[in-house]
Amino acid sequence: MEGVELDMDYYSFMNIRKDATPAEIGQAFRRLSLIYHPDRHTDPVLRARSQELFDKVRKMYEVLIDPHRREIYDAVGEKGLELSGWEIIERRRSPEEVVAEYTRLQKLYELDMMQESTNPKGSFTLHTSMSHLFDGDLRSILMFFEIPKMIYIIVFSGNALIVINGMTLAQSVQLPVNSKNQFTLGGKLECFNGVGEGLLSLKFHSDLSKRMHGDVTLEYNGEARCGARLSHIFFDVLVVSVNVSTPTFVFNPSYDLSIDFSRPLAAKCIGVLTMKFGSQCSVTTSLNFSTLGKNNLMIGCLVGVPSSMLMAAYVHHFGCSGSNLQTSVKIGTMGVIADYIYQGQITQFTSVQYMFQVYYPLGVFVRVKLRRGRQVYETNVSLAEREFPVKAILTGMLISVFCRGMFNYLLKPLFHKIKDKLSNGEENPESAYSKQKRDFELSVALMSQEAKRMQAMEAERQGLVITAAWYGCFHSNSTPDKIIDVTYAVQLLVRDSKLIVFGTQSKSILNGFFDPCPGRQKKLKINYLFRGVTHEHTFDDNEPIVLPKRAHLSPLASERSR
Repeated sequence: MEGVELDMDYYSFMNIRKDATPAEIGQAFRRLSLIYHPDRHTDPVLRARSQELFDKVRKMYEVLIDPHRREIYDAVGEKGLELSGWEIIERRRSPEEVVAEYTRLQKLYELDMMQESTNPKGSFTLHTSMSHLFDGDLRSILMFFEIPKMIYIIVFSGNALIVINGMTLAQSVQLPVNSKNQFTLGGKLECFNGVGEGLLSLKFHSDLSKRMHGDVTLEYNGEARCGARLSHIFFDVLVVSVNVSTPTFVFNPSYDLSIDFSRPLAAKCIGVLTMKFGSQCSVTTSLNFSTLGKNNLMIGCLVGVPSSMLMAAYVHHFGCSGSNLQTSVKIGTMGVIADYIYQGQITQFTSVQYMFQVYYPLGVFVRVKLRRGRQVYETNVSLAEREFPVKAILTGMLISVFCRGMFNYLLKPLFHKIKDKLSNGEENPESAYSKQKRDFELSVALMSQEAKRMQAMEAERQGLVITAAWYGCFHSNSTPDKIIDVTYAVQLLVRDSKLIVFGTQSKSILNGFFDPCPGRQKKLKINYLFRGVTHEHTFDDNEPIVLPKRAHLSPLASERSR
């Protein structure tokens, strides 16, 4: 942990407030002494490391308990303690100056968010058909995967391998007025079988309060149409939305009312009731089950006009990689729909999604989507229309296996290999990093005994038990060594079934932490039990921590704005 000693924050390391009293400083020192005192360890390596950490903790205690040395440290930091023969007079900010500085930073943050929101959002969708390939015998399936035959068909036979039926282009840009009001200008062009149409829209969105927002939309696609929408959240469980739409020159309004009610039914289950009235009337009930963000299951029922259905969906998340697998089934008056969707995260801003769908009675479909930032490129392929040949379904399954194999064994490893080669030329040798990691592993070994004792004590009284905690880069392109297990370190921060981490500095300076990926954005993910109920939350690197909280009960979003 040598790499962070120059910027070591005594208060963060001891997890106390900047204005901590001498009693609180002494209590923190005794707590850390129980962990790091050399007499508690017999192994020579652990004893040497514990002596080093104990000396560091004792130095921090001696500085903070001395008012004069503490004043010097608060003013200029650790380097000021090495000087002698001078007195320092610190100028403290007045409350008005603190408020003014906070307001200035808040406005800068809002300006940054407004600047980010102006980035255009666009999509390109290509609608194609390959249904003619499955009119022959079963051998035609392999034609798609045989490159020489495919080239021959395209170049010499005059028959198109893929028939393009149409395409869709959509683009929108946000024009923020301030942090609560913004305009959105959008356009859309569609072309199917040689016939096209367009749409131009202007939308004004306003956050009237923390629980209420409204939209006014003006659209033109040959005729002008105006709409307004107002949504309000009641008691954090009920969302009511009213939508009014009418042609501009002929006042013939249509009204839509939507009511969403959600309520936690158990620690891992949320019930949702949605009622819609107006042009389309329906009632939807659903149960959402979640297990620590790894698996999500939804079962529901929709009764309405013009369609009613039973539906079920399952989502499996592959750890912190950002990839997930989704399957869903819908059975109702409109037919039977079975979906298989795999989404792979290549980088923080780039993902690839593949979907295979069997829709009775419409046909068999495949979709490949590439998302880069706020841009989406999508290709929809129809393998069979109103028919369900076995070869079309088999081809869809083969394409699914092919796409997933290409992503897992070619695209992602190739990207990581190229990025590692580029970064190795810029980074310094990892000797310092290796030493930090070795010191971290020794610190974990020193903490384990006391942390396990605290876990058992908290579990016995149904208190705050840290079941797992990870710190590092959770991007899809991060290797496992960029994420460290800090379960014991976080458990040792618990006091009287509460965990409070003061300050807004990086978590890497906390006791028992280190920076596994310098210069990158890091997060702290904590899974914990409180009163026997599972909680989980992910904190930003500079975000204060307060546990437990009711908001950590479920990983599903409780706010339904639509």
